[in-house]
Amino acid sequence: MLDDRFNTAIKRLYMAALVVSIFTGVGNMPMYGRYFVADIPGFGWADDFFILLYVHYLSGAVLLMVSAYFLIIYSRRIGRVARLSNAGTARAALLGLVLISGVLAAVKNLPSVNLSMIGLMAIVFTHLGAAMAFILVSISLRILKRRWLRKIP
Repeated sequence: MLDDRFNTAIKRLYMAALVVSIFTGVGNMPMYGRYFVADIPGFGWADDFFILLYVHYLSGAVLLMVSAYFLIIYSRRIGRVARLSNAGTARAALLGLVLISGVLAAVKNLPSVNLSMIGLMAIVFTHLGAAMAFILVSISLRILKRRWLRKIP
């Protein structure tokens, strides 16, 4: 019983971190000042690039931790009780690409890291494209009620 509540809490943490990551990621482009989202009461912070960046890093770190948790815990189940479905494989691959490119995008901001403009563009566009693909695929598969895992008969 405790395990079910804990997994539910972890899944909710994953969804919250995902929503915050999407919100702050879109805001870093910068869209919220331009389209008056920051004028909504309580959203004035959404026009500050550095606040959005740090909240984006924090939510990305939470996504990394939750993904590592599920990778470790559910890797024991895969093969015995359940396997990744095709939908789960697509989501996991895209989420992995988002997380890896996000870590690279954070590393490129360190003062000792110097990349060419092509390298910077490749990292940023890979992160943006993978994030958009993950969002679209996840929403589509959620509408179609496709699960991450399938039980082994």
